[in-house]
Amino acid sequence: MLSGFQKKLATCLATVLYIGYIPWIPATFASVFGVALAWAIGENTVISASLIALLLLPGVRAASVFENASGSKDDRRIVIDELVGMLIALWGIEVRAWTFLVSFLTFRMLDIWKPFPARRLEHVRGGWGIMLDDVAVGIYTNLLVRMGMLIIKGS
Repeated sequence: MLSGFQKKLATCLATVLYIGYIPWIPATFASVFGVALAWAIGENTVISASLIALLLLPGVRAASVFENASGSKDDRRIVIDELVGMLIALWGIEVRAWTFLVSFLTFRMLDIWKPFPARRLEHVRGGWGIMLDDVAVGIYTNLLVRMGMLIIKGS
């Protein structure tokens, strides 16, 4: 049984400082927050990877707690998955306005489309299902943007 403080902490993390309570497009706002955070970190891949690692497991747990409390599968207020996914999408990407914009737009598009196996990962139970599809989309985005950058630099 979780204490009141633990439930509040889980809510704060699952909703990314309550961004999930924004009544319209909370996932997009959480992704924008991820872009701002990645911009602030800069090109330090160690700090970025550490932040992803520090958010992933507690994010899974917080998403599970929030989902159970709300009684709604993958409640739209849970946006920790978008934050972590966006950080993965931007990991090691050159900090430029255009690379971050392309990464953001690609991540959001793929998060809506959910190419294989992201759609299947959504069906994993609990917080893992909430988180894993966005992790996959973040990886796809990162790889696509890197390929695009190589093509552009090679031209």
